[in-house]
Amino acid sequence: MKRGVKNILLSLLGFSASPLLTACYGIGPDYYQPIEGIEGYVVNEELQPIRGIEVSDGVNIQLTSENGEFKFNNTYFENGITLTATDIDGSANGGDFQTQSVWVDSSTNKTTCIIMTPKE
Repeated sequence: MKRGVKNILLSLLGFSASPLLTACYGIGPDYYQPIEGIEGYVVNEELQPIRGIEVSDGVNIQLTSENGEFKFNNTYFENGITLTATDIDGSANGGDFQTQSVWVDSSTNKTTCIIMTPKE
């Protein structure tokens, strides 16, 4: 008899603890979707690559390579993120460019091109 009552109590505890386990371990709605391998290029208006441009996803920062390339391996977002490209070295990279931003979300192609325009 004791064993039967013990099994009933354990099963009740197991069922009553499941919402707590769900909350603690995050089983449920997934609010942040990973975008893996966001990559792209920063170019001027003639579509020539620009090196040394700072590209940020709001948390991480990359500098573009000689070919104007950048890559973020993993970026997490709720509805989308803004990539911001900033010319941090002035005219040393072939021009003095305005800061540019592009919106990226799960429907966006994973390769992004940011076109920098000269400061006036």
